[in-house]
Amino acid sequence: MSIFSAKKISDDAELVASELVRVRQEKGLTLENATQALGLKAEYLLLIEKGAWSELPPGVYRRNYIKIYADWLGFDGAALARLGEDQGGVKFSGRLFHRPYVRTAAWEISRLLKIALLAVLILACFIYLGFYLETVFAPPRLELISPAENLVIASRTIIVAGRLEPEATLSINGEAVLADQEGNFQKEISLKSGVNTITIKARKKFGREQVVVRKILVEN
Repeated sequence: MSIFSAKKISDDAELVASELVRVRQEKGLTLENATQALGLKAEYLLLIEKGAWSELPPGVYRRNYIKIYADWLGFDGAALARLGEDQGGVKFSGRLFHRPYVRTAAWEISRLLKIALLAVLILACFIYLGFYLETVFAPPRLELISPAENLVIASRTIIVAGRLEPEATLSINGEAVLADQEGNFQKEISLKSGVNTITIKARKKFGREQVVVRKILVEN
């Protein structure tokens, strides 16, 4: 623990007491907290913080009260206890206090950098997860070579052909169609007079469905 040496403490016990109060308040502690934690009477703690050490019970009691309270706040309780033995001629050394850990500017910058780095890593993970999920759930690629859109023909049959993303399944008008290893597919479809609707659907295991619709007019 670093040594408090910002300035040399004077002979006034009240300055020492004010330092005790300051540190307690910085720690967010109350005298009630100290009473509960240490089992000391609140009136004794008030006397210690006022610098009225001569009003404490004399002898070993005074030393113990000061030492216990100072140690609890992070000071050199033994040194303060020795000083409390002679209230009339107290001499306070500039090295009396052990200063609680102080967060320096460099420490704060380091902490902020760590937080920023953690935020960047978390953001990168979310971006990666987003791309991964988009790839998994995206509809498969489906390239339809024939027939063309809004086709008018006289034939009662037509070839539906195209290329499909590997590992995807395909159906034409509800009937499953197999593609080769490269994803190429081809199927002959029977038509009727008038308007015919051909619906081609492709889907991966977890992805959304890709649908292509062709309207074919068969003239008599």
